[in-house]
Amino acid sequence: MELTLKESVKLARKIVRGAEKFGIKTILCPSFTSLEEVGKITKGKKTRLGSQDMFWKEEGPFTGEVSARELKKIGVKYVILGHSERRKLGETDKIVRKKLEAALQANLNPILCIGETLDERKGKKMGKVLRRQVSFAFKNLKIDNKKIIIAYEPIWAIGTGRPAHPEDAKEASKIIKKELEKYFSEKTIKKQVSVIYGGSVNSEIVSDFITDGEMLGALVGGSSLNGEEFLKIIKNISRLC
Repeated sequence: MELTLKESVKLARKIVRGAEKFGIKTILCPSFTSLEEVGKITKGKKTRLGSQDMFWKEEGPFTGEVSARELKKIGVKYVILGHSERRKLGETDKIVRKKLEAALQANLNPILCIGETLDERKGKKMGKVLRRQVSFAFKNLKIDNKKIIIAYEPIWAIGTGRPAHPEDAKEASKIIKKELEKYFSEKTIKKQVSVIYGGSVNSEIVSDFITDGEMLGALVGGSSLNGEEFLKIIKNISRLC
């Protein structure tokens, strides 16, 4: 909730034009009011269109919500689910699970966000929190051949300018994948699930998180509002992929 429609379109044009020369997957997730116009800019391009959220019902009397069906009609391919800012507003693991099921049913590619608070981290509960969130999301879930992105975003790092240490992010990724092994084969996880990092990401540090292949990308927040900075992030990731 940072940009007007006009500002979103201007930024999207700059990013799409610059990102085309890099061979990595780039997804833009503007606010609902900008989705359709940004979708026109990404249409036919390598850059894909994503939504910041969605509701779990296909239709009905749910004032203020947006369904997967509505999103697909305007070209949305990806959807962020369970972002920490949504969870802070009251979104529970149960709600996130419903949205995940609805997204997969609608053939939208989910970007599932999980991560611990500062108090949980200080209490050495990171692993417990991540395992709980992964379990709630994926236990008894059929993912067929769908592609899923899991974004590890430690809540204490978002918007603070204090990113997690790359080694901590690497540990989190291993915990996530280990928990997934309870529900899916190693082959399925490797083929269909990508773990990325989010939390005060910028062009100077992003390479530190994906140098060993454990993390496969980044969920970029504040830095994505600056076209030049975002393109630098894309460029630095492309050098490692």
